[in-house]
Amino acid sequence: RREIHDAIATVGGGQGAKPRAEKPVHDAEVVGIVDQLILQALDRGASDIHIEPLNRRVRVRFRCDGVMTLQGDLDPVLYPAIASRVKIMAGMDIAERRRHQDGRTRFEHPASGRTCDLRVSVYSTLNGQKIVMRVLNRSAKRIDIRESGMSPRVMERFLEEALDVPSGVILITGPTGSGKTTTLYGAGNYLNNDETCI
Repeated sequence: RREIHDAIATVGGGQGAKPRAEKPVHDAEVVGIVDQLILQALDRGASDIHIEPLNRRVRVRFRCDGVMTLQGDLDPVLYPAIASRVKIMAGMDIAERRRHQDGRTRFEHPASGRTCDLRVSVYSTLNGQKIVMRVLNRSAKRIDIRESGMSPRVMERFLEEALDVPSGVILITGPTGSGKTTTLYGAGNYLNNDETCI
């Protein structure tokens, strides 16, 4: 509908058709929106941020404890600038809009001092570029393995039969937000000492 109205306004056809006044996009506003989304995700303990252009709106959802929850909508007029901002942050090609792209960045918010690592995927959909940001909270990685939430009996077996043996392979599996990365970093911290090279 909007594209048809824009085309009519551009050609000047129709009765009383007027050119549509586009809202100017300011860089500071776009940077603030992206920063705010990431800070909200950190506050809620979200593992993923999904920004999805739909037919008439841009939906934002967070994945918290493995469940997708609606966060709100973004202004569709600002979305191209928001997508470009995220792609610049992640070291992607902003001119590429048809192929899937992956990138990563470290987010550091100067005002709040909050930091996290982001893995970013951008791919084309019917309505535009969808953005998925995986939030890797740096503070969550420095956990003591004994504080990971395993029951005492399971923890005892994990330490004795997996971490304390001199060789072998450990598979850590589970759905999004189940604690795979936390367990991995906790195990690394447990094994890290003067005699071991991690």
